[in-house]
Amino acid sequence: MVQKHTPTLYQRSVMVVTLLIALWIGLLALNAPEQLLEAMQMASTGPAGLNETRGQYGGFFLALAVFLGLGIAGQLRPAAVFMVLLVLYGGVFSGRVIHLALGNFSDFSDYPMAMKAIHFVDFAGFIASGIGLRRSQ
Repeated sequence: MVQKHTPTLYQRSVMVVTLLIALWIGLLALNAPEQLLEAMQMASTGPAGLNETRGQYGGFFLALAVFLGLGIAGQLRPAAVFMVLLVLYGGVFSGRVIHLALGNFSDFSDYPMAMKAIHFVDFAGFIASGIGLRRSQ
């Protein structure tokens, strides 16, 4: 018999919100990559760029949604789910901070609102994941 792992209410809530965001980004990237790129003021240089957007954003975020679905269903230990989320959010947010620290901070005011919101979501996801991991112990 497979052991069921029950996440706390907090953990389940974070997983559900993250799953919904991942599903939204993944489906948008697969179905309308141009719209996703436009919202972030990024440009595709043709079919290869659209393929990359579908693969990197679409495929990755849908895989993340499936992973989170397994966590919500109790098929994965909450500690494992939150360790993965902590690494993912921490890595992405660190990359954003490094970009700004390398002298690109003045560019931030020119970012579209969608990109500024993504910075906040990454930071909030990192904090929420750390709390979720802590509550697994």
